[in-house]
Amino acid sequence: MYVKKEIYDSLQTLGLNEHEVNTYIALVAGGSLTASEVSDATEIIRPRVYGILEDLEKKGLINIQHSRPMRFRAVSPEEALKNLRSIIEREHECKMLELKKIEENMLIELKGLFNKSLELTRPEDIFWTITGRKSIYHKLDESIRNSEEKIILISRGDETNRCVKYLYAPLEEAKNEDIEIKNIVPIKKEILDDVMKLSNIMEIRHIDNVYAKFWVFDDKDVMIFTDIEGKPGFDIGVWTKHKNVAAMFDFFFDCAWKGSKSLDERIAEL
Repeated sequence: MYVKKEIYDSLQTLGLNEHEVNTYIALVAGGSLTASEVSDATEIIRPRVYGILEDLEKKGLINIQHSRPMRFRAVSPEEALKNLRSIIEREHECKMLELKKIEENMLIELKGLFNKSLELTRPEDIFWTITGRKSIYHKLDESIRNSEEKIILISRGDETNRCVKYLYAPLEEAKNEDIEIKNIVPIKKEILDDVMKLSNIMEIRHIDNVYAKFWVFDDKDVMIFTDIEGKPGFDIGVWTKHKNVAAMFDFFFDCAWKGSKSLDERIAEL
């Protein structure tokens, strides 16, 4: 009886052990067999064959005829694969439920420890460097969703499209929760479409030049970031919860806001 090795390997991948694979294939090829005949075909000792046959029946791969002697027959390959798939799906569902329970327990415990560590950390120690545009925008997304009252930002024109692309959804949610959002950006014709879209969820004003990009959330969390010359997309940022730093950037923003032009004024100039 020759069967390709790939078939053996595939059945083991689906959850059968070596003896179960050999026994099932022997029954597929041999039709209705007694335990003694299965033992001869697989070279598995007869006392062990009974346990293997019982396991295969539980998995829905064979049927047992309770005659004397008992006879065993494989179910069709289609039914066998369907039953193995069902077993895998049930096991996966159980594992996912177990994983969810573990995650819930871990989050309760670890969040408690993490929040306690924040209470013990001096504000001046909380300065974190974040490298890479993806990581920076992930942190911005998180900070937007955690904001409660106010978000202010100064950005360059090339950031406007990324703001629409990556942050519009959380910003829109913040706006719907009556969070105040203000943005200062050099407005040019090539970014006007993105500016107009953002103007639906924030107040935007124009200044001619921007030398630093930063966000401030609720007067306490600050993200300052810039790109690295010669490395497109490789931004580097600094995030802090230092209230004095937040107050300083609030002051910078207020000064820039007072010297800026409204969106309507800028559009009239373009």
